[in-house]
Amino acid sequence: MSKFKVEQYETHVSTYIVEANSEAEAVFKCLNADDSTHVRTKYLEINEDLGMPVDSNQEIADSLDAMGIPIGNVIIPSIRSVSPF
Repeated sequence: MSKFKVEQYETHVSTYIVEANSEAEAVFKCLNADDSTHVRTKYLEINEDLGMPVDSNQEIADSLDAMGIPIGNVIIPSIRSVSPF
């Protein structure tokens, strides 16, 4: 049996504390990483809106489909990459 490295897209939310004169300025500072303090990152869910393109990974998609994992015509949901480890 071989080992593989599989990268999966996930959605996380990061929380920052920002000193600003308005909400818009706080967002501006956060987007520009200016004067903000990161306080935590929280996992939300697996992101199935992104994935590996089926057209360049057809063999993997066909094998998954044969294993009962439904694969659409565009992406292999949530998987960014797979490679030998």
